[in-house]
Amino acid sequence: MEQGDFLRSSTEELPLKNEEIHLSMDMGDQSPIDVFKLHPVKMSIPGSSFAVATMTFTPPDKKKYSCTFKASLVIPKGGKGHVPQVTFVCPKARSNTGNSLLRFKRLQLGESEMLPLLVRNKGVIPVEFMLHLEDEHGAFFLKGRDSTLERFCTEDVEEDSAENENKSSENPFLLLHPGQSTKFDVIFEPTLAQRLEGRICVVMKDKHSKKSPVKLVGEGHKDEFALDGLEEDTQERDAKSILKKNIIDAVRVNHIQFGNRSVGESCRKTFTITNHTCTKVMRFEWEEKAPFQFSPKVGHLHPGCAKGITVTLKSDVPATFRRHLVKCKVTEINLELPKEEVQDWDDQMCIVTWNDTTREDSADSWPDEWKVVEKIPEPAHTVVEESSQEAEVYLSASVVYSQVKLSTVLVQFKDTLLFQTRKAILRMHNTGKVDLEYSWKNTGDSKTAQDPYLLPLLREYLFINHKYPKLWQENVKWQQERPSQRLLQLWELYRRSQDYEEQQEQPEQQNIDLMPEGQLYLKPGSLPPETVPEVLPLFSISPPDGIIAPGKMQTFQVGFYPMTVGKFMALMLCRIPNLEPAQKRVWMIVKGRALERKIRR
Repeated sequence: MEQGDFLRSSTEELPLKNEEIHLSMDMGDQSPIDVFKLHPVKMSIPGSSFAVATMTFTPPDKKKYSCTFKASLVIPKGGKGHVPQVTFVCPKARSNTGNSLLRFKRLQLGESEMLPLLVRNKGVIPVEFMLHLEDEHGAFFLKGRDSTLERFCTEDVEEDSAENENKSSENPFLLLHPGQSTKFDVIFEPTLAQRLEGRICVVMKDKHSKKSPVKLVGEGHKDEFALDGLEEDTQERDAKSILKKNIIDAVRVNHIQFGNRSVGESCRKTFTITNHTCTKVMRFEWEEKAPFQFSPKVGHLHPGCAKGITVTLKSDVPATFRRHLVKCKVTEINLELPKEEVQDWDDQMCIVTWNDTTREDSADSWPDEWKVVEKIPEPAHTVVEESSQEAEVYLSASVVYSQVKLSTVLVQFKDTLLFQTRKAILRMHNTGKVDLEYSWKNTGDSKTAQDPYLLPLLREYLFINHKYPKLWQENVKWQQERPSQRLLQLWELYRRSQDYEEQQEQPEQQNIDLMPEGQLYLKPGSLPPETVPEVLPLFSISPPDGIIAPGKMQTFQVGFYPMTVGKFMALMLCRIPNLEPAQKRVWMIVKGRALERKIRR
């Protein structure tokens, strides 16, 4: 008996799911069936791999035997191949060639910036990969996070094996399962004062992939006059107009974003200017660009010194500013006096003095003082020729009016008994882009104004209740008394409170009138001056004032507290300082009817 091995290999790079190879033999009519045997008759061969089949020859007689070997590939219907799919989820920016792009800021030499790099396996098969950094000037660095190194490693490395430790150092590939992702940090530290480039490529195990590398762009500088504390324009970082260029610049940090502001509102932003030279004195001057004001506008910067700059925005009309350019002229100057003898200067510096004088027409001899403010003049200097340069700052802001929407303009209360409170709900929605400041004002009602005797008495009730709480609790029961009887008790408590203070002055009888049904009214002038707090208003709203953020809604509780029988109506105005002049005032009408409790006898 003899055996023979057949090698079947697949040169395809795509592993086919459920791929099968069927093997068969055709021995003709003269060969017995058991002379040739094949094992196995079915096998699966992944892409870029091989499989071995064994044929056994067992001749029963001494003669020639022949056999034809056949192999057929069976691919299930609908099957497809898969390739490793390692993609960069972050950054999202793409260059004009479709590659991922990391844009770093324009940095002073010695500074650094770090941006994240997120890699994800979007395929259906595990991937072993590594990242390869290509940098000519050594300004970019790639750093794996601790979580990355802990979660991902090569599968064929075992612990506690010196042989495998050497193998691990030679095989720095990371394993990424389907759907998993890992993060890296890319650091830019400029080494030259110029534009710098680099790129990161994905290296697959057994294959080097350069189809979609990450492009790195940064820039270093050593400017003598620098603006610090400014922002980057986030809209410009990934703007299509910039990404479509053949040469993409680094991100410029020369922007100030004021955001949405109200008309007439004053808003301030600050940053710093720095003189990075060791011997030169610099003079700066900001140009006039309304409605933006720079303070200080003109000044000097000594070597190695810095100065704070304040930008103020105030506009009395709606306006939109998008990357509004303001330039600063910077020149080198020579001071006439030695630098050590000249102090720092800008146009906001001044000297304050107090002058004393005595009035000639005054009988007393006390002196008067007033403050005198004098600005310090600019130190004498000369401008160095051909030393002028410009610094640029871009300003963005939107000055708009407030916009408001009420859920209703009419609140109708249900019938309410005397001295009871009924509530209603009102909603105010800030539909604008700026904070909405509101303040409610009740214009009053005609019914209360026609009854000048009731309010002073109720104010006196609050006064007695606040000053003599024990006396009030012992002698007054509000819940089960008729309103007319409550007024009589109020007057009795007022008389007794005067006795407590040893004030025996009793009101004259002619100042008290007992009206039909036992109702008590006081004539004007019968009570002391109104130094007590106000009573609960007929109509109220809570909260009465506040601020609503853009896109938010405030819920108000409108209250109705009647003290006399009748129908009432009031107009409640809402003061909003930033409304458009042409817009009508925000108002609301409230109505209610008060009824007296019916008592059965």
